Amino acid sequence: FTVKGFQLTVTGVDIDFSRSAKENLCCTRNGNDVTAGLKGSFVLNILNSLGTDNIKVSYLSNSSAFLFEPENAEEDFKTLCLVMPMLLND
Repeated sequence: FTVKGFQLTVTGVDIDFSRSAKENLCCTRNGNDVTAGLKGSFVLNILNSLGTDNIKVSYLSNSSAFLFEPENAEEDFKTLCLVMPMLLND
């Protein structure tokens, strides 16, 4: 995926079946633009398990861990998921 300005572009490629997809979403953010490769099935499992439409994603760089958590998580019960990025060939 790529975050540039206030736009999140999610792309996916399935080499085995020669399929690809691209989706552009609006987002709010702080920090620099970033391009990172995350395993789609891991991210999908996280999004399904968090059970909310608003997800906060935190990261330091495109080579450090990405943290996923519900945007308005209660302090008593907070869910946090971590995904390590993959190396991208540009």
